[in-house]
Amino acid sequence: MKKNAFQNIGIENRIWAFSDLVRYSMSSQDYMYALYLVIKTKDLSGSNSDIDYLYNLMREIASKDNLRSPFVDAEQFREAYDILHAADNINLEECLGIISSRLRRTITRIGMIINPLMDEYENSILPETKEILLAEGEVFIPHLLRLITKYSDKKFTITTRNEQMYPILQYICRNCVNTKVVFADIYEKNFIDQKFDLILSLPAFGGRAVVERGDFICRELEMVALENLASYITQEGRLVIVMPARITFAGMRVADLRRFMQTTYKIEKISSLPEGVIPNTGIKTYMLEFASGTTENVIIRDLEVFGERRKTVPIDNLGVANETEASIDEFKQMDSWNINKIFAELEQAIEMDMFSVNTEYLGKVAEVFRGKAITTRSEKGNVGVINISNIGEYELNIDGLEYIEEDRRIQTYILKAGDILMPARGTSIRTVVFDEQKFPCIASANVIVIRPNNEVLDSVYLKIFLDSFSGKNLIESFQQGHGIMNVSHRDLNDMLVPVPQIDEQKQIAHKYIAAYKKYKATVEEAKREWEAVLKDVQTYR
Repeated sequence: MKKNAFQNIGIENRIWAFSDLVRYSMSSQDYMYALYLVIKTKDLSGSNSDIDYLYNLMREIASKDNLRSPFVDAEQFREAYDILHAADNINLEECLGIISSRLRRTITRIGMIINPLMDEYENSILPETKEILLAEGEVFIPHLLRLITKYSDKKFTITTRNEQMYPILQYICRNCVNTKVVFADIYEKNFIDQKFDLILSLPAFGGRAVVERGDFICRELEMVALENLASYITQEGRLVIVMPARITFAGMRVADLRRFMQTTYKIEKISSLPEGVIPNTGIKTYMLEFASGTTENVIIRDLEVFGERRKTVPIDNLGVANETEASIDEFKQMDSWNINKIFAELEQAIEMDMFSVNTEYLGKVAEVFRGKAITTRSEKGNVGVINISNIGEYELNIDGLEYIEEDRRIQTYILKAGDILMPARGTSIRTVVFDEQKFPCIASANVIVIRPNNEVLDSVYLKIFLDSFSGKNLIESFQQGHGIMNVSHRDLNDMLVPVPQIDEQKQIAHKYIAAYKKYKATVEEAKREWEAVLKDVQTYR
């Protein structure tokens, strides 16, 4: 390659050409380091264009970084140098941002903070903020220099635990007198000897890596980061951190961590982030803001994408779709930070208040349990097994049921007339009321069974509510997955449902049943007429 071939092309095309050159010989992380070595060599070489000199200079730089050169040989380096050499005032941080977008998901985690998310982080920088920690600074590329320059009156500390990213971050910030780069691991105790007025973090999550030492409540990296970083804020300091949704609802040790955080620190704000705000991951995320002190009222926000949204185009704007304030007592009652549940219950409370309807927790007026795990089917079995596929929008479809042989272990799972069945996982929320069959039936483990106390709660009335807008919102608030629904039957016990007088419920149910029978008969009659017309017009004489 000759450098003249690249004299008239833009920087983005140069980076594409560079990545095409090294893609088969380097790992994705080596791409980043190789790009840094070429640019730093270019900056230090002055007017010297001798390739042997340049190659040796690059190797000296790598040696000072205590790392090896990722280039196969001098020829590959020369080609890479030719691609970038003709570009004037080439910006390493800009180049890293471009190449990370092509790699999509790299172990360096560069390019994970899109512009509107960076704006949310930036909103937490107050006039009185002096010392700022950017935890794992590589995730803030390509925003670093802009941020540091804009807030030149602040002092920035940038950490990384990545050996290759350490010299890269140092080089990016080499002219920033208000910034220092520290090689430190935020997932270790005592990783730095300083406290900060503001800590900004997007920790590693979504992988299987864990902290081996037992110094923290949880072992997952993101949970460790939350607990550890919070201990480094000053008396007036704040921690702003993006976390996976699991922090808001998971039990056991994660629940212990939630309780620790809300009793040890002040929860100031919890913001739900939309899908796609963290590129190349489908994980539902939240932005959490903590401060020193005691939690009183918490600002709850639901952020959404405003304007046109296209899958292939990065999100370029975020707006507040819902905002409210919740007290710490509400969090203690829920034992979670499930803000979708708070919004759903708020909407429901408004609706119920309009009609002065009494509400009760579902677990107090119904028995909620999961179906039985089935391992062996039998063509000669006499017990029907209801799966998700058998649950229609309005009715149970018993065609194609699987069967098992009856034994004493399934007796407690036998369904009763009036039981409500709904999928525990899947792509949509739907419910059916079980009617007595000619043979006993049980639900599979993928189905949730709700057995109302028929003295206070009518089954059809409950189905009507669960199928309503408010009902579906409440069910979705308990969702543990993202994209694919995954609801725990235990969580549904904590769902508030409207419970008017039983006579009123039965009137509503009767009206629903009558209307559905009419709807079904009308559809069937229309279908018969349509089929008759088709038969007539398609008969050729």
